[in-house]
Amino acid sequence: MGHVVDIFKVDPQLIRQRINDVMDNNLYPFTFKQFVDRNNSNDRSSQSKLDAEEILHKIRTDIYQLNADELMELLFWLKEVASEEHKDDFAFEVPAVEAHMARYGFIYVERINDRSHSFSFTWGDFLFYYHNDFDDEFENQARETFCLNAEEFNTFISYGRHLFAKILLKENCDAYSGDEEIVSISKSAITDKKLEAIVDDALTNITKIEESESTDTCENPSEKIYARYYCNLGEFEYLFYRFQSLWEEYKDNRMSVILL
Repeated sequence: MGHVVDIFKVDPQLIRQRINDVMDNNLYPFTFKQFVDRNNSNDRSSQSKLDAEEILHKIRTDIYQLNADELMELLFWLKEVASEEHKDDFAFEVPAVEAHMARYGFIYVERINDRSHSFSFTWGDFLFYYHNDFDDEFENQARETFCLNAEEFNTFISYGRHLFAKILLKENCDAYSGDEEIVSISKSAITDKKLEAIVDDALTNITKIEESESTDTCENPSEKIYARYYCNLGEFEYLFYRFQSLWEEYKDNRMSVILL
């Protein structure tokens, strides 16, 4: 079963400026700390409990260090506050929630339907390989964040458009060889050599899967992962055009983002 990925533009300076609102007991029905404490006491194990002060510290110092659970907690708080404030307004709709979140520096950009999790897998590959040394031990290659600064996001969408253009031509050259946009991007040079290596590695793994014709003969677990997620030509085409759309819109209008 697929899911969706929401992309938010983040304004770290505005988020930091609004921290005082988060700490104010009188401004909203409940503070962020009260919200976190309530959730911790309701349904979280000791290992999954969150620390409101730690989250607020990361926001003040480096928002890109927030992990997925911490980001979700902050966004859910903003949504719940907005809903609580308008609980008697039957005309209250999603745009009002988005407007409330935008005042805190989280601007909704768009939603991607990730039907076979191919987008999420591409995202994970990018985080793991691009931001870590290939020669490091596996346990030292950790980047647990769903925040990207402007340069990182630009690199990520460049990676996606090149990867899926190459996949489309490789999987069905007859169908896509006449698409000038796909052919042009597939043949264009990737100036970032590390990024180029990641794209080539992904294509190599896909080829191994196709040649084996079965995940049972895959040599290592990573190849089985490729077999599971890179499985749908229609999904490839959809994601290519979504990456291309993001590239065209934001290549010169760079922005920091979170993906959830």
